[in-house]
Amino acid sequence: MMIKNNPKSNRNSKHIASSLTTAALALLQAPCSHAAEATGFQSDAGVLFYTESDGIQLVKPAIRMSRSMGGDDRLNLLMSTDIMTGATPTGAVKQQSVQTFTSPTGKSYQIGAGERPEDDSFRDIRASLRANYLKVLDTNNSLLINGYVSAELDYFVLGFGGGILHYFNNKNTSLNFEVNAYSEHIIPQGDIPQAFAPMLSDEQNAFNNQDRKTVLDFDLGFSQVLTRKSLLKFNLNFNDSTGYLTNPYKVLSVLDSDGNVTDAGLINLDPNALPYVFEARPDERLRKSAFVSFVQKFSQDVLHLSYRYYWDDWDVSSNTYDIRYRYKMDDKQFLLPHIRYYQQNAAEFYRPSLRQGVDVDAGGNVLLDAASADYRLSDFDGLVLGFGYGVQVTSQDEFVIRVEYLTEVFDTQSSVRADQQLDDLSALSIQVRYSSNW
Repeated sequence: MMIKNNPKSNRNSKHIASSLTTAALALLQAPCSHAAEATGFQSDAGVLFYTESDGIQLVKPAIRMSRSMGGDDRLNLLMSTDIMTGATPTGAVKQQSVQTFTSPTGKSYQIGAGERPEDDSFRDIRASLRANYLKVLDTNNSLLINGYVSAELDYFVLGFGGGILHYFNNKNTSLNFEVNAYSEHIIPQGDIPQAFAPMLSDEQNAFNNQDRKTVLDFDLGFSQVLTRKSLLKFNLNFNDSTGYLTNPYKVLSVLDSDGNVTDAGLINLDPNALPYVFEARPDERLRKSAFVSFVQKFSQDVLHLSYRYYWDDWDVSSNTYDIRYRYKMDDKQFLLPHIRYYQQNAAEFYRPSLRQGVDVDAGGNVLLDAASADYRLSDFDGLVLGFGYGVQVTSQDEFVIRVEYLTEVFDTQSSVRADQQLDDLSALSIQVRYSSNW
């Protein structure tokens, strides 16, 4: 099944839950143990429940359907809905006094002393549909045609593309190449704030009610059957994004030499300025990744190993190690232990905060081309520990439930005080899936 994950939006919640959401979609995309016998209609229905400690809550139902269109041709559909609520960090640092913020909509709210600044009014819902058609051209070649649409309260994405799959060496080796293009429209609540504009106490910081970006995605894949029970896969991905890549909901604190927020320079731009400025990111990003996986089938069990290296021109780089095992208990039941380790290096323009007199001049002007305090662009390490249970209900039906615990530990930031460091993140997810072949 060649259904890929959706492109990411600017909303912080998408980044927070991205690893577990991807895991849920991968679960739906993976064929069940008896799928090879099916030639007609296949379906997977599942739901992901995700919750953070003092953060985002996500419910994501999804369904995948695959139907034979005659011969070996297949039509594949993946539909999902995200329902998100909770508190999302603003990017500002903690203070030992009460802080007042104004959202782009003009809503004013306060954060208590020593608390992480976050907007607890976050609500969003997203619906998406991805379709692809696999057309067998001849014994060794197949054509893939893709389409994608996604809509939410402040974001709309439309995509299309396709690729070619070629077999050789008696179908023990395959090569595939795929190109997809996306047009993404950002329509944030309260419009889009001016880059590095100060947050104002009595009005919006808007200059445009929407913006857009375009994404081109290139995939090159290789697979090799090593033995009757082992398979090696390798994939290269290039993703080029241009346009509005800033998060319109994120701000940076402006601090004095003692680490306290100050509006000393910003009030020269506007007397209603609060001691925060809206972030600004580059308008282009080139992402690259290399992925390798190995699957080994034993007499009863199956081992999955994978590694992914990612790097981009924002200087973000990461390493992801993933181990999955399918342990067969008896003819119907199986266990699914899982462990994933993730390590990321920060973007070159990541800043926990800005300094008055260093990053911001006396007139309130930010002296940087780009800066963001979004912790998803910082240095951190992540660990996922998971365990699943599955049962083959009938010869054509399978049920799986997984529970995973996620923790992310952020590196110490030397530019802010000890009481302003990022809080470590922990989250719990439950994934349920039911598969049928007709």
